[in-house]
Amino acid sequence: MLVNAYMSIGVNDIFFVTSTHLTSASGQSTLTRLEVAKVLEALADPTRRAIFEAVRQKARAVNDIAGDFSVSRPAISQHLRVLEEARLLRSQRNGRQKFYSVDLYGLTLLRNYLDGCWEDVLGAFQAAAVRDTTRTRRRRR
Repeated sequence: MLVNAYMSIGVNDIFFVTSTHLTSASGQSTLTRLEVAKVLEALADPTRRAIFEAVRQKARAVNDIAGDFSVSRPAISQHLRVLEEARLLRSQRNGRQKFYSVDLYGLTLLRNYLDGCWEDVLGAFQAAAVRDTTRTRRRRR
């Protein structure tokens, strides 16, 4: 099963996402394995996963996020930068405060990557079932 989604990234940037590639409205393929690797690497760190979870429900200011963790404010800022570079979070400045919220682009990449893995597993399971059925039929003859 392919997961397809339309999403708007910027003013004129509309993308169509499938499990195999991300294509802009102009037809240019932009998804790379590096983008998926960045998402996976960003979420591999337990602190970054916790930060991502803290921002999942609503946009939060940096100081608000930092208050939930026992690490330094600069360390939180570095984690936020990694999550933003992986396109899992996006930031928006409001006056002197910077707010972070979930970026659907990175989540869509992750979802499609995992769906592709699941499709591979189901395909292997189907092939094994066909082999077993064929062997059973040959034995009965």
